Amino acid sequence: MRAAEGAAIFFLVVSSFAASVVAPTKSELEAIYAAAAQDVKAGHYRDALKKLDALDARQSDVAAALNLRGVAFMRLTEYPQAETALRKAREIDPNFWEARFNLAEVAFLTGDWTEARRRFNALTTEPDEHLQGVTGDLIQFKILLSCLLEDKEKLGAPVLEKLKASGASPALYYAKAAFALRDKNRQEAKGWMATAAGEFSPEVNKLFAESFYEVGWLPRPEKTVPVALEVTSLGDSVARAQADLARKAAQLLGL
Repeated sequence: MRAAEGAAIFFLVVSSFAASVVAPTKSELEAIYAAAAQDVKAGHYRDALKKLDALDARQSDVAAALNLRGVAFMRLTEYPQAETALRKAREIDPNFWEARFNLAEVAFLTGDWTEARRRFNALTTEPDEHLQGVTGDLIQFKILLSCLLEDKEKLGAPVLEKLKASGASPALYYAKAAFALRDKNRQEAKGWMATAAGEFSPEVNKLFAESFYEVGWLPRPEKTVPVALEVTSLGDSVARAQADLARKAAQLLGL
């Protein structure tokens, strides 16, 4: 083979490879990711995973998609798979806050209270805009629950004081409900939750009530699906995924 022919063939191979790793357009990615996210919200977790498989076939190792995959696996109670997906999302993007929160959720959902507390506490030690207001209170509330579930009330005392000092959420009302539920006083617990419902939005109340369903202290209302903490909009998640795709394509091309 003459050198010129070899160079031409090499160029064609490289060009073909480059075409195969071109990131999907934002509209293509948004359509797949948004559809999967809607499936998760609707409780159609297997359908969401199929869509994420389709996205993964176009380009693997997208942190936003891996995080969403982890959430779907969590809802299916397939916790080892959820842990794997979320850890990979965090490895790809160490600053991906939702992936770190969801990893703490996996430990919480599996009843590993000590590990859940360790992971949630790790979130609180990092200066982050997500820790303000409702989100910060929700994390503290989950830490308090982990203490009560391990019969370590004294360990949770400082957390309770933090919740007393916050008026950004119904966390204190739900903390009082938690003590009542621990003592098997469901009527009192419902009273505190009713007070919270009168002062805060249904969406915020659902976030805190969800923990009671997760630990089995209250039955989940019929025909409802789990609610999840969302601190990043769909548009921002798509933008993050697009950036992941662009970086991955550049790595494959050695750029």
